[in-house]
Amino acid sequence: MKIMEEPRRILAIKLGAMGDLVIASSFFDALRRRFPPRAEIVLLTGKTYARVLKSHPCFDRLILADDIA
Repeated sequence: MKIMEEPRRILAIKLGAMGDLVIASSFFDALRRRFPPRAEIVLLTGKTYARVLKSHPCFDRLILADDIA
């Protein structure tokens, strides 16, 4: 039986409204607890939320996309 390696990079994608990000925050916290500094966690989100999320402790970096109108 082959044992899988832990991921080194994780991409989370959350495009949508601020309320959706608030609801997803508990998931992001759990993801970081499960993969503390062993994995780079990147969030793909809309540019509108960059200012709020840039210092979020769960993400190592953000990838910003044009907001969906």
